[in-house]
Amino acid sequence: MPSWFALYRKELVNYFYSLLSYLFIIVFLVVLSWLAWQDLFLVNQATMRSFFTLLPWFYLFLLPALSMRLWSEEKKQGTEEILLTLPLSDTQAVLAKFAAAASFLGLVLLCSLPFPITLAQMGNLDWGPVIGGYVGAWLLGCSYLAIGQFVSALTKNQIVAFLLTIGVAFILLVIGIPSLVSGTSWFARVLFLLSTQTHFQNLGKGVIDLRDVVYYLSLCSIGLLLTITVLRKQRFGIQRTTQVALVIGSVILLNGILMPVTLRADLTQTKQYTLADVSKQTVKDLTQPVTLKLFFTSKVPQDLLALRQDVTDILNEYHQANSNQVIVDIQEPNETDTQSYGIPQIQFNIMGSEKFEVSTGYTGLAIVYGDSYETIPVISDTTTLEYDITAAMQKLTRDKTPELAWVNDHGEVSAKNLQSYLRKQYTVTPTKAADLATTSATTAVLVGPTTAFTDQERYIVDQYIMKGNKVLLLLPGETVDMQYLSASANATDLDKLLEEYGVTVNQDLVADFGSSQTLPFGSNGYTVYQSYPLWPVITADGFNKDSAVTATLQSTTLAWPSSLSVHVANGVTATTLLQTTKQAYSYTGSISVNPNDLTTPNKADLNQKTIGVWLSGHLNSAYPADKLPDGMDASKYVSQTDAGQIIIIADADFVSDNFLQQSLDNATVVVNSIDALSQDTGLMTIRSRAALDRPLKSMTDGEKVVTKYTNIFSGIVIVVLLAGASFYWRRRRDRFAKHLYA
Repeated sequence: MPSWFALYRKELVNYFYSLLSYLFIIVFLVVLSWLAWQDLFLVNQATMRSFFTLLPWFYLFLLPALSMRLWSEEKKQGTEEILLTLPLSDTQAVLAKFAAAASFLGLVLLCSLPFPITLAQMGNLDWGPVIGGYVGAWLLGCSYLAIGQFVSALTKNQIVAFLLTIGVAFILLVIGIPSLVSGTSWFARVLFLLSTQTHFQNLGKGVIDLRDVVYYLSLCSIGLLLTITVLRKQRFGIQRTTQVALVIGSVILLNGILMPVTLRADLTQTKQYTLADVSKQTVKDLTQPVTLKLFFTSKVPQDLLALRQDVTDILNEYHQANSNQVIVDIQEPNETDTQSYGIPQIQFNIMGSEKFEVSTGYTGLAIVYGDSYETIPVISDTTTLEYDITAAMQKLTRDKTPELAWVNDHGEVSAKNLQSYLRKQYTVTPTKAADLATTSATTAVLVGPTTAFTDQERYIVDQYIMKGNKVLLLLPGETVDMQYLSASANATDLDKLLEEYGVTVNQDLVADFGSSQTLPFGSNGYTVYQSYPLWPVITADGFNKDSAVTATLQSTTLAWPSSLSVHVANGVTATTLLQTTKQAYSYTGSISVNPNDLTTPNKADLNQKTIGVWLSGHLNSAYPADKLPDGMDASKYVSQTDAGQIIIIADADFVSDNFLQQSLDNATVVVNSIDALSQDTGLMTIRSRAALDRPLKSMTDGEKVVTKYTNIFSGIVIVVLLAGASFYWRRRRDRFAKHLYA
């Protein structure tokens, strides 16, 4: 057996013989899990973000306690000289101790796997950020262990080694936290890049970036090199300052060289940080160069430095997809250029002398194609950046932008944010219902009409569909009056039309007691958060995974939806798109939407409700040839179509401006529906993967408590099992040795 491996095994076994090691595991697993589970059900998301957010702060105290004994104990007990006279080099001794500590840390991290495994059972957990987080946690821990080993080699006092390691680790952590270290100078940018927090957050997104891995390996290498240097100086009096400085300088230079290099593995479920196939194809199809002009001020606060790097990485991926036709132009903004592209100046805070100061800058992007351009005025995050860029490229390079007829003369819901979102791909034309008879648009959108359609207008809508055009109809059966917190029948008379096609929009409000939004309500001057069943949350199980519209969606929150009943004729395909859980109930009659007035239904009355459906195929006109409304031209009458396409969603408030101001996730369902009707499904994949909402499955309060505490105290069970196995193995070894030498 090699000497270094014998030392490695001895050091690793000693961890399992040490009471401090078991205290380390208990504190790590139990306390960290306790804190991570505290708000999990309140947040209601299948994510380990809170776990990995807390982890670096736990490391500040736990890993110095693990590393303080590595050499200090050898010095104190006088065994250092004996160890170094063994047939192994100083380098081998240092690496063996480091490898043992790193292995023990890896084992401890593996002991926390019950947490993500449980989350995966409770919701649609994305394992990419989990794996990235664990890789980052192990690399971060290894870097602290290497630093701790170096500090331990400097002193025989373990307490001194413990405190010094905490100090170094703390500095490396906080220099990357914008709220603690601010400013726009080059020094602030250097601190940001040197921080362990910066690179840990990058890996926690589910992206294994070469730059982050090399950074942590560099920290480990420097810590181990300094440890070897200290030991050799103490043992032989050899001081190689120049050689050490050269090695450290080379490591720093390597990190600097890799800064502009984008080489990474995207582990996320939807490949969120990798260009989608539709983006790559859009770039490959370019016949003229497209210039991506980034106007992003270089002197920005630390919290924007990561955003600037992420934006640059995405632009470089576009360039790599077609280096001949995509030009990336990153320039320091000036007022003339930014104004010409409509990019506004923004303000942000920086920390000055004990106070906040205001600075200005730009974070915009212009996509230039010939003499035309599209602008992203302000980039606040990269969640929808790829979608925005690809949609802009497609819009610029198309011969004609598809047109949508937006019906707006029947008291429709205000959806300006949705229209703005759609204009990235479409020309949105405000249209009266009667004008559908003459519009050139092949797709019509009706978002929550609330006033009655005349018989003539219903006929025009019917004939619009019979001519092979498509319709997206967001139509609740009830309208809600927020002043009186009551609901009344939505009397548009469009239900008469839909009945003939095989769909009934029921005059009810659907409450989902199995999956609903938690909202704040006022109570005697206090804010109380409670579940509001009339705002159902459609989760992954409620989306049709066989439909392009909903296949990749994870969550959508509805607002006072109604239910649909489907009874289509032969030749019509009815595809259910949205469904509640099986714990839904329909309120009818006089309905109050006040949460305190909702009656609790019997369990026997709960069942799954259909909220959205897609009709396609053969549709007959709702109007027989001999019963056309007055004033209609019978010569243009069409009795049927084999290319009928209607998507009906029994809700409209969920895409209102008030909703979409908070999050654009709800817009995804509608825009995907329009894309599907327009047979332009390419951008769906990008848009859908930008929706990051992953709600937990419905659980009773009792199930929540059991799940929470079982996971928290599983750490103690793991410690007991490890201690028992260690005790058994040690006792067996001692018996064997006693028998051997008896």
